[in-house]
Amino acid sequence: MSLQTLRFCKTDSQSSFAPQKSQNTLLSRSERRLLIQSLALPLVLLVAGVVAADQPSMDSYALPVDGDVFSAKLIRVDVDWKIQLAAQETELRMAAGDLVSWGQRAEPDRGSMIMMGDGTLLVASVIDIHQDVVHVESDLWDETRIPVESVRGIVFTPPLKRPERDQLVDQIRGESEPTDKLLLESGDIIRGRLVARNDEHFQWESPEGTVQVSTERVKALVLNPSLVKSPDGDKRRALLGMRDGSLLVADKAIVGGAGDHVQLVGGVRLVPFADASLIEQVVLIRPFSPDVTYLSDLKPNSYKHVPLLDLAWPYKKDRNVRDGWLRTGGQLHTKGLGMHSTSRLTYRLARGFRRFESLVGIDDQTEGRGSVVFRVFLAGGDGKWEMAYKSPVVRGGDPPVTVSVPLDDARVLSLVVDFTDRGDQLDHANWLSARLVR
Repeated sequence: MSLQTLRFCKTDSQSSFAPQKSQNTLLSRSERRLLIQSLALPLVLLVAGVVAADQPSMDSYALPVDGDVFSAKLIRVDVDWKIQLAAQETELRMAAGDLVSWGQRAEPDRGSMIMMGDGTLLVASVIDIHQDVVHVESDLWDETRIPVESVRGIVFTPPLKRPERDQLVDQIRGESEPTDKLLLESGDIIRGRLVARNDEHFQWESPEGTVQVSTERVKALVLNPSLVKSPDGDKRRALLGMRDGSLLVADKAIVGGAGDHVQLVGGVRLVPFADASLIEQVVLIRPFSPDVTYLSDLKPNSYKHVPLLDLAWPYKKDRNVRDGWLRTGGQLHTKGLGMHSTSRLTYRLARGFRRFESLVGIDDQTEGRGSVVFRVFLAGGDGKWEMAYKSPVVRGGDPPVTVSVPLDDARVLSLVVDFTDRGDQLDHANWLSARLVR
């Protein structure tokens, strides 16, 4: 995927991790700076449109907290969350907290999806549900036993259209009615309590008594949210995206070494088959770094939308303005903000943040339509606003644009989206991975 880069101000490319020439030789600070600059060179060529035939795909790009994007291959993840990457025949070993992300999330287009209380979305087949345990298996993981109390719901037959699938997953995650539910292919809903499930039917307890419901009739299962176990959020170390579309909220992981496994925050341990390699299946690592705060995790100070006609558009957290997952340039993103032109979203800034960074673009759901200009405004203690960044006109189908703005002594940050061509028609603007960096 092409990546158009437009920086307001070039950031310091010193990195807080220590690249290694060998196992025992550390580079000096000046050598590290030169190394990161040289590793970023392929991106410069990519931006200029000069892409070699063997140019790595976008899913192998690494973004450090300090420094520019560079292409890299994942070599290993240690149990202490040290991540080893190979970039241009140079090995880098860095703490997970020094990395914004590596790789790109895959679409969960096939197979059943198990949504867990810790936020994990696991693509796997359900063997059965019996005695408060969900038995699952997949082409990657050995048979796994998941306590029912750890599961929010299961989609057995995901809709073919992505917006409908997105909506169904979010519907299950957002359920608050204190009862189990069977969502049928016909659109009907059966409320009650799940007793058991096998290949042929669900055993279901309803007000009318215990009944059997054919598995062929059931699209999804929602489990009583009041009984779902909510794990300690402080255990979250990283999101691991898998090639099959699974998104795992991990506490511990070993990838690329002996004893490969992933320990989920909710306590479930995923172990691959003996002949399977996790290193070939992990396509995304997004650590929960103390130096990175996503705007979608913060409460804004204010939001204002000025509709061209009468339709008002609220902003969305980690979704586009139509409540779909964030997709731009053919890539799926886990974090970000959805806004419509013309709108302004404002945040008060805590002390210690050095930069605001984001990718910006039009959501793919517009199918190449829509056009906007993105702007960033900053205000200091005196309350005087200054424009810190303005994008070129960004149209549907364009590659995302990279924004990096130094915050200096700014106390307030405003994100603005303005319409350009054809008024505000389909101006579904995404601020992808919009974040504050310490």
